[in-house]
Amino acid sequence: MKEERVKELLNLFEMEGISHEPKHGLDRVLEFQDLIGRSALKDVRVFYKGLDQPGRRTFLWVCFNVLSMSGAIDILKECVIRGLVQEKFNEAEERVSAAELNAWEATVKAEKAVAATEKERANLKAEVEALKRKLDYSDRLCASLEEKNAKLQGDADDLLTLKRILIGE
Repeated sequence: MKEERVKELLNLFEMEGISHEPKHGLDRVLEFQDLIGRSALKDVRVFYKGLDQPGRRTFLWVCFNVLSMSGAIDILKECVIRGLVQEKFNEAEERVSAAELNAWEATVKAEKAVAATEKERANLKAEVEALKRKLDYSDRLCASLEEKNAKLQGDADDLLTLKRILIGE
């Protein structure tokens, strides 16, 4: 596409309007139709993106007044609608990527929390087992001491009885 010539024609159409009068008006219309008609839509889109906002507006206005309705609509779809759709798609893709990243980070945090909880649970279970062993040992020790105490109490009673017999009380 001869972009410079298309820009010149757009400037002329904007300043002088679109005319189908023989010579200059019709020649410009036919040249514009020829330049755009021979260009791939991809090239037209690249050209469109290179224009400033007023230039884009003028380009679309000229297309709808000079080209066939289907050709103008194809250019509108390719240049404007495809761009908007792609922009919205990119925004949605970014939001999805951010959501996936957040979900992944949350999963990692949850996995770490579960691991820490499992470790704490194992530590507490080991502590409980150790305390149970200590309690069992304490119970056995208490039982042993009670037996010794009972035996000593019996020996003390026997000694008191012997003392009474020897002293004669």
